[in-house]
Amino acid sequence: MKKSGPFLVLLAFILSTCNLTESTSPRNHVPTCQTHGIVKDFTGLDGCGLLIVKDDGQKLIPLSVVNNFELKAGQEIMFDYVVEPRANICMAGETVNIICIRELNNIACDQNGNFRIATALEYDTLQSVGFTVMDYSYKNDLLSIDIGYSGCSPERVFNLIGSPSIIKTWPPQKEVKLVFDQQPCEAYFRQKICFDVSMIQSQMVFRLEDNTGTVHQIKVGY
Repeated sequence: MKKSGPFLVLLAFILSTCNLTESTSPRNHVPTCQTHGIVKDFTGLDGCGLLIVKDDGQKLIPLSVVNNFELKAGQEIMFDYVVEPRANICMAGETVNIICIRELNNIACDQNGNFRIATALEYDTLQSVGFTVMDYSYKNDLLSIDIGYSGCSPERVFNLIGSPSIIKTWPPQKEVKLVFDQQPCEAYFRQKICFDVSMIQSQMVFRLEDNTGTVHQIKVGY
């Protein structure tokens, strides 16, 4: 019996160490989505696409996202990740796997449109007609414009096209036009069209005129 004492002490120590190792192992990490970030489109950088930008400015390149969650430019998210070192054409950030994610962005979109800056010659030829602006909102590089319009079908390709010129006020202003194909039918539709305007890197006011002649001044880049 005297010899069993040290053995029992050693056995208890081994068991406690195993339990500690198991509970602190990364394999048993329960993701809680504690990191805040914004999804931004970096297509302009070689080999890059949608990246996640943390509050400290660090950029993450998502290799995989849990539950096939679809990342979209402008999303505000809470997430967790594990670093996955891997060679990547995009050199703007660290490659990671997203193991927990939930969206905070409360901007609802019926359709996604395209935003770009035109040349001066092209911009002068574009017509921005056939719609009335009902409302608009902006958050995290995503501009939502609530419009009413008529036609045969609500499914169109919506293009928000900016002038290459800037009106030098503070904040600076830019004329924009909403361009989409016009249809002969008279059915009425109302939808929120969302545009990724992340290429606008500073505070700016978009000036958008609708069918009523109202020039809506929409703040972006804030």
